[in-house]
Amino acid sequence: MADIFISYKRERRPAARHLEQILLRHGYSVWFDVELVRGRDYEAQIERELFAAKAVIVLWCGLSVKSPGVRSEANRAKSQGKLIPLVIEPCELPLFSTLEQNIDLTTAAGSPRDHAFDPLLGDLERLVGRAPQTDYRDLVQYEATWRAMGAMPLARFPLEAAPPREVVVRDLGAASSGANDPAHDYAFWERQWEKQGNGANLVALRAIADEAPRYFAVQAHARIAEIEAERRQQAEREQQAREAEASQRAEQGRVEREQAAAAQGYKAEGRIKVDAGIFHGAPKGWFKPGAGKIEWFKDIEIGPEMVVIPAGEFTMGSNDFEDEKPPHKVVIRQPFAVGRLAVTFDEWEACAAAGGCKGYRPEDQRWGRGKRPVINISWHDANEYLAWLSARTGQNYRLLSEAEWEYAARAGSLTKYPWGDEIGEGHANGRDSGCQWSGKQTAPVGSFAPNGWGLHDMHGNVWEWVEDPYHDTYAGAPKEGSVWASGGSSSRVLRGGSWAYYADGLRSAYRSHDHPDDRDVSVGFRVARTL
Repeated sequence: MADIFISYKRERRPAARHLEQILLRHGYSVWFDVELVRGRDYEAQIERELFAAKAVIVLWCGLSVKSPGVRSEANRAKSQGKLIPLVIEPCELPLFSTLEQNIDLTTAAGSPRDHAFDPLLGDLERLVGRAPQTDYRDLVQYEATWRAMGAMPLARFPLEAAPPREVVVRDLGAASSGANDPAHDYAFWERQWEKQGNGANLVALRAIADEAPRYFAVQAHARIAEIEAERRQQAEREQQAREAEASQRAEQGRVEREQAAAAQGYKAEGRIKVDAGIFHGAPKGWFKPGAGKIEWFKDIEIGPEMVVIPAGEFTMGSNDFEDEKPPHKVVIRQPFAVGRLAVTFDEWEACAAAGGCKGYRPEDQRWGRGKRPVINISWHDANEYLAWLSARTGQNYRLLSEAEWEYAARAGSLTKYPWGDEIGEGHANGRDSGCQWSGKQTAPVGSFAPNGWGLHDMHGNVWEWVEDPYHDTYAGAPKEGSVWASGGSSSRVLRGGSWAYYADGLRSAYRSHDHPDDRDVSVGFRVARTL
């Protein structure tokens, strides 16, 4: 919608056009009825534009003061507090306009740069809400065009021809018979009122109001008022809808700007955004890789709790056993997520109850189910759970690669265990680790303190399947942390040791393996998720 609506008598269209060209060069948008769209309801278009404009300029002249349409538009603009009356030639102004601060242009030269327009620009700045944004070069060029046209003031622009009044009257219907003037032919106007009285053709109704006998004219005026009220209400509703939509867009924009600013702040802290359903500790799903002690997420309520592992590099392997050689540098280029606990009986049984995991319900050796790590799980069983969890969440759940497992288990440490080079007591559940479950059975998950990245029980309790086939050395192993899928044996790697294993088997570098179909009371698994 335009900033300014120009109301004028049709014959003054060239003068209105001149004023429009001046205002456009001062940075304001302008509408007047030359912009009407063919094929649409003209009156409705005018109503919408008049209502939406922030300022209404009326060109008062000898013709416009006699026009019901111009007077009606001016009166409505006055009632809305946005009327700017311009007097372009001496005339008898309507009473309501004499009370306004009229801008007298009767003696103005009409130049696009004439200071006589300054009061108008001042009123526009107040009503539109912004100062003129003048394109002076374009204004000067238009002044040259105006001078080439004859340098006329507004009142001296040529009049545009209008149809004679009797044509407007007779266009309502067939002319009355005989020599009677239709304006005084009661039967003629009675027929026109029957045809137009219940309609919404304002052109026809205004002709009746202006030309018909008083009986019909009064009714036509009433009907015009009714239609104008309806259209004002419709215009107001449309304006309210536009304002509501604009407010909604503004609010959405504000929220998006706030989110973008927050995102920049989180990125500056080294955080990454994780798409998940349940967050703990991380502001609005922005995670600090490596902060798993206080931040974790779940994709579904019955799924595993996940922590974000940072990108980085480490030395994989050791010189303690032949299959741990040679120690070699591995680069993990992207953060990834790992279950902060081994998969539990509760989590496994949620899969089986939902129709996944082939309905398999492993034995618990009478040690308990619930929050204990699920055992008697083959490598193929683990992948059945991962397929179900991926389908349920829409995320890529998988086993860790062997390199990812050791990287996550070390959590930046260089010693045999994350807590040092000795197994000690109370750090893990192994045969000789000095806890109540040592050499006897599994412990509930999370029974021991987490490593530096928030992962519990990476050492002892249950062996954990990884994706890789077993190779008897690291000669030729990938350097970027991916699964070493080529070559190797038919068995799959196990990591971390278990409740039944001695201290050497619980080291970060220690490796074991088993056939992917085998199930064992000391074997479970942990999940990873690609981010």
